[in-house]
Amino acid sequence: MLKYTPCICILLLSITLLPLLSCQSTQPASPSTQIQKPTTYAPKHQDPIPLLVYHHFCETEAGVVSGATRTIANFKIDMQYLKEQGYTAVSYQDVMNHYDQGTPLPPKPYVMRFDDGYLSNYTLAFPVMQQYNAKATICVIGVHVGKSKNVIPRFTWAQAREMINTGLVSIQSHTYDLHKPDPQGVTRFENESTQEYKFRLRKDFLKINTLIEYNLGYKPYLLAFPNRVCNPIAQQVAQDCGYTFTTARPETIPQQTSNQKYNLKRYSIYSNSKLSDLLN
Repeated sequence: MLKYTPCICILLLSITLLPLLSCQSTQPASPSTQIQKPTTYAPKHQDPIPLLVYHHFCETEAGVVSGATRTIANFKIDMQYLKEQGYTAVSYQDVMNHYDQGTPLPPKPYVMRFDDGYLSNYTLAFPVMQQYNAKATICVIGVHVGKSKNVIPRFTWAQAREMINTGLVSIQSHTYDLHKPDPQGVTRFENESTQEYKFRLRKDFLKINTLIEYNLGYKPYLLAFPNRVCNPIAQQVAQDCGYTFTTARPETIPQQTSNQKYNLKRYSIYSNSKLSDLLN
């Protein structure tokens, strides 16, 4: 019988374990031990992004019904100027994706919005948008969609779908029926309790949400507060109703005053506005 000395035993044990140790060393590290590469985002756009807000359009000066009416000739001049200056139209969603997720934006982006949902957005402005491949967000007043009696005519849901299908237009909310002068927009009624106020706002916001989803197939993410008036309660109700982007005068939404991640500079475009003066 062979007798093994301790040294020989240790040597044999090492030889036996060596292949096993070699196999283990070639296995990749588990996910928990691998070094995770940091997510890299495109640099955030530093300059304020122009937000051009239009309302109603008309064919000639004779059709101007208010200071917020833009002739289609002037709108074409606006689009040509933006093209010549190297601007590219982006959507609100593009802006959100940029500041929230790092999705790149073109060098000179701008956002274009039409408020109220006038028929002239479809008949006059939309063909020009197609010519210049320009995106726009249209914030509709739900109760007026498709109406022409006692109001400046508004486009229909079918016309809205036609515009959406081109990829150039997004329909969002301007409330269902809160765009009124007295009280202004979401202003609280005198002697209205907090519970009553919240219920009234929630009922309106959910009604326009349901209309848009039923007719267009998606839930709106943006609420443009009427008359640019807001307050902390209205802002919270809007968020509770699913809105992830709200617009109003900055001083009326305190939590957005110091939050510049969406970095938009609003320009209301009136009948006599000259875009080259506003953007220079």
